[in-house]
Amino acid sequence: MPNRAVQWLKILAECGDKDSQFEYAKMLYSGNVKAENSFEDMIVKEVVLPLKESYLKGEISKELIDSMFTEEGFKATFPQLQDNAEIIQAFVSAKAFFEKDIPGGNDALSYSKVQAKKWFEKAAAQGHVEAKDYLERLIADGF
Repeated sequence: MPNRAVQWLKILAECGDKDSQFEYAKMLYSGNVKAENSFEDMIVKEVVLPLKESYLKGEISKELIDSMFTEEGFKATFPQLQDNAEIIQAFVSAKAFFEKDIPGGNDALSYSKVQAKKWFEKAAAQGHVEAKDYLERLIADGF
């Protein structure tokens, strides 16, 4: 049951276990696991990245994007979810991924690498030596 094992690994990482944070980060970075399971992750992959691709192709305007990623824009687009403050906040926060380039590309796998970096940083901050080494190599490689 590898999917269940990954879920438990992520839970342990979220609870602050530095070894789990490091192992989860390695799995994300290698592409063996894709970042998911939070509202923001889902919104980035399902909404932001496809919108960014359309924007880069000239199919939609920056003004449309700016109007969408507001609380009012969310409520107008998703009226059935307008009472869910957690989803609204995640949606508005996800705009940051539209405005910045994700190293290596702007697809779901690249987003997983961004999430991996976050977990490497958490483990390194707790003194995980291998996580610090990974971060140094990622930074040296321009990530």
